[in-house]
Amino acid sequence: MASHVTKFQDRGEDLRKEVERSFGPQLNELRKEIAALTDAVTDLGHYRFDELRHGMTDVVSSAVHEGERAMRQLRRQARDVGSTVRDNPVPAVAILAGAALLLAYLARRDSMH
Repeated sequence: MASHVTKFQDRGEDLRKEVERSFGPQLNELRKEIAALTDAVTDLGHYRFDELRHGMTDVVSSAVHEGERAMRQLRRQARDVGSTVRDNPVPAVAILAGAALLLAYLARRDSMH
């Protein structure tokens, strides 16, 4: 029985060597091509990530800039409104009273329906 196993192992070894002789160079070439493709895909992934990171940095920077600009504009408008109220207090109080009455009327009308 041991001789059958030994023959089978020898035959398997012979087949392995034959496959290596026949396809060894092609397999080595395929391994090199796969390694090159893997490197190329890795490089592309790093490039795309850097590109995305720079793009997001630009978007965030732009959003911060626009937010700061909007805040400056709101402060300016608040100062203008404050100056107008100080310079003309009676019309300002009348406008506020009218707005309050209008809101009260709308709130009451909505609660009745």
